[in-house]
Amino acid sequence: MKQNRGRNVNLSDNTGVHRWHMPDYASPAIDMHAHPPLDKSRTESMLAAARESGIERIILSSLGQAEMQPFPSVAEVRCCNREVCDLVDRHPGFVYGLAYVNPNHLETQAVLGETLQHPGIVGVKLWISCRDDLGRLDPVYPVLDAAVARDIPVLCHTFYRTGGNLPGELSPADVVDFSRRYPTAKLIMAHLGGQWLRGIRAVKSCPNVWVDFSGSRAYLGSVENAVNTLGAERVLFGSDAYIRHFSAMLTKVVAAQLSVAQKRRILWDNSAALFFGENN
Repeated sequence: MKQNRGRNVNLSDNTGVHRWHMPDYASPAIDMHAHPPLDKSRTESMLAAARESGIERIILSSLGQAEMQPFPSVAEVRCCNREVCDLVDRHPGFVYGLAYVNPNHLETQAVLGETLQHPGIVGVKLWISCRDDLGRLDPVYPVLDAAVARDIPVLCHTFYRTGGNLPGELSPADVVDFSRRYPTAKLIMAHLGGQWLRGIRAVKSCPNVWVDFSGSRAYLGSVENAVNTLGAERVLFGSDAYIRHFSAMLTKVVAAQLSVAQKRRILWDNSAALFFGENN
């Protein structure tokens, strides 16, 4: 039997200062939830770190230029999408993108149409600006209509936030509402819904909802709980880079008490099927 020697991966920006032994089965991986840095001079080094970590495809959504704006203007949204489209063009076959929208703008359908026609844009990103001034979710429904018509996934930033959610922010209960209104939609509840035990339970009965565990700390048992509750086929690997380090997020999968087959589903197979139509 061939010995699984794995590979060493940097855990810091310093050359070779902190290294971690990554098992061979952790590569290749698809990172379906990442963002370009606000400091644009660091974008290429971030992408290089992704490659070094064994990530062979990365799906980006830009949430801001100089700063992340919870309720961005149409001009800011268009600028974010142009940034991602440019990165897709510069790194074909490695960088893919999501069309970012603020659903409260009347121009949202035009923004979607402009961005989704760009090769390499494989879905839609919803961040915080998902409610109108009265707290209703009505602005999101036309976005979901468009995604269903195009048969593309929608990545939903989702939180049960201690002390109450931010204005406009989605909760797992909202994702459940979307799932029931749009049973053919492909919905992704990001961050395991924030409070992961509640978030995972909330979407258990929603077969068209996937989850990612990007961004949060490595809570013991969180990935296993998602797999045991939802099935390995509904769990996706996302890092939330640049905010988190690729290797630190990969460690959540490697350290989980799961089979290698389950880990491979999370790291590659599920996103390959969901975003690229590739079924093993």
